[in-house]
Amino acid sequence: MTIGLHQRKSALLTAVGVALLLAGTPCGAAEPLKMTIGTVGYPLEILDANGVITGGLMKDMGDQLAKELGAPIQYITLSRSRIEPGLLSGDAHIVCYSHPNWLERSKDYGWTIPNAVQIERVVGLKNTPLPKKVPQDFVGKRVAVHVGYHFEPIQPLFDAGTAKRMDESKVAIMFKDVEMGLSDLLITSEGEIEGYFHVNPDKRKLFAVSKKPFSIFQTQCAVSPKSAWPLAKIDAALAAMLKRGDFDRMTKKYKLSMH
Repeated sequence: MTIGLHQRKSALLTAVGVALLLAGTPCGAAEPLKMTIGTVGYPLEILDANGVITGGLMKDMGDQLAKELGAPIQYITLSRSRIEPGLLSGDAHIVCYSHPNWLERSKDYGWTIPNAVQIERVVGLKNTPLPKKVPQDFVGKRVAVHVGYHFEPIQPLFDAGTAKRMDESKVAIMFKDVEMGLSDLLITSEGEIEGYFHVNPDKRKLFAVSKKPFSIFQTQCAVSPKSAWPLAKIDAALAAMLKRGDFDRMTKKYKLSMH
C-alpha cells in the first residue's frame, strides 16, 4: 500500500515532535524533591487542620531549594521515629535543620554544607538576672532541660551536684516549672521558645530570654542514599541561597537568628 505525501509528512512531524519532547525533558525533571517534615510545630512548621504544611521556616526553605533545583517539591510528613527509615528507603530524599549527631545512622546519608543555624538560649523570669558567665553563673541553679539532651558547658556542675538538672519532656512544662518557681532557668532552642510564645502570647511578658546564645549548632540537610537529587546539586543550590542571604531573611521572618 502506498502512503500519500501528506500522510508521510504528518507521521514524520509527529515522530520529530515526540523525539524533541523526549530530548527536551532532562532526566529527573519530573521527579519532585521529597522533603520530610515532622511534628515540630511553629516556627519551623505551620500545619493546617489536615496536617498539610502551609508555612514555617521548613516550607520557606524547601520551596526555595526546590525552585533553585528547578524541581517541584513534595512534603512528606513523618514522625521523628520514621524519619530515618523514610530516608533509607528513599521515600524521602532529604531532611533539613538536622545534624550528624542527631541521627542514629548519620554515616548512611550525604550531608550538605551547613546552612541554617539552631541557637539555644537561657530563659528565666522577668527581672531575674540571667547567667552571663558559663558555667559560673549556673552554680546553685535548678535548670530545666530536655530529657536525654547533653549540655556540655554545664555538665560538670550537674555531675558534681552544684547545679540541679530538671529533666522534662515538653517545652511547655519547662516554662511552667520556671513560672511556678520549681526551676530557676530553662535552656532550649530559639525555635521552641518562639513556638511556646506563639501558642501562649500572654506569657511573653513574664519571661526574659538571654541575648547571648548558650550554644550554636550549624545545621545541615541529610540526603537519602536513594535520593533522585545528587548531593552536589543540592549543595550548589544551598550555596546560592546562602550567597543571596536567603537564610538570614527566612530566619528573621520567624524571629530566629543566624548568629
